[in-house]
Amino acid sequence: MGILAIAADERVADVSFDQDSLSVRLKDGRTISAPLAWYPKLFHATAEQRQNWKIAGGGYGIHWPEIDEDISTEGLLRGAPAPQGVNEEKHVTGNARLDDRCKDQDGEIRKKGVSTLVGTLREKYGNSFAQGYRSDMRLDTFLEREGYDSLGEYLKNRQGKKRGSLQSIARRHSARSNVRD
Repeated sequence: MGILAIAADERVADVSFDQDSLSVRLKDGRTISAPLAWYPKLFHATAEQRQNWKIAGGGYGIHWPEIDEDISTEGLLRGAPAPQGVNEEKHVTGNARLDDRCKDQDGEIRKKGVSTLVGTLREKYGNSFAQGYRSDMRLDTFLEREGYDSLGEYLKNRQGKKRGSLQSIARRHSARSNVRD
């Protein structure tokens, strides 16, 4: 006599809100609910901002572009609230947003929140960003595993490696040209 095993599909199917909670329905039919107080950005957002969400991270995350909030189904299933201090509302000064990120003259955000998902960052930096890591991994987890303090530090190092490899290709090409002469 066999046992029927139903595969869990933890990808996002739908998102809804009531007065004080967030509910995420998964593709396998389960619904996860969490208090809005766990996610200050969502708590302070308008109803319209909360409804403006998209599936991210290969289906394992939710992104709210207007408030730049990211939540993974992994975090919801673990019952993990937003990290302390990351999503707390701060005073708005100049062109700073609620979480102290600033936009440059082109409107690009210079500093990403640590709860941003790797999959969301791949949309910005390309598919080679954080190669070998799952799309639903949080930025802070990725940075910790790679030994970086910030996204900027990782990107500078990544750019340096690209530049270095291009320089070595140019040197090899130059060396071959000299041999032919």
